[in-house]
Amino acid sequence: MLLNLVDRQTVSLQLFNAQTMKYEIKKIDIWGMAKFAGIFYGLIGIIPMIFATAAFIGNRENLSPQFLAVLFFPLGASVLGFIVGLVFGFVYNSVAKEFGGIKLEIDYNQNVTDRA
Repeated sequence: MLLNLVDRQTVSLQLFNAQTMKYEIKKIDIWGMAKFAGIFYGLIGIIPMIFATAAFIGNRENLSPQFLAVLFFPLGASVLGFIVGLVFGFVYNSVAKEFGGIKLEIDYNQNVTDRA
């Protein structure tokens, strides 16, 4: 009876492992990462631009220097994001080559909603 119970648990664990896929991110495309980060930072940079533009509309005196700075903020954020993406991609690839990449374990169990 006890042996039968242990065998069922082993089979259950083997079934679970058969539905779990393991992946490792060994390398990141540096240029793709840089482009993604540049676009993402640029889009995030638009949010303060909207609020600052709304503030400048209320105060119409001496708009030119501050308003131009606000307009170019997303461009600067985009360039900074591009540089950060390049550096991150290079550092990640260097570290992943020496120590291994990020390991992901993805469970393909169809009853994911039952666990929540």
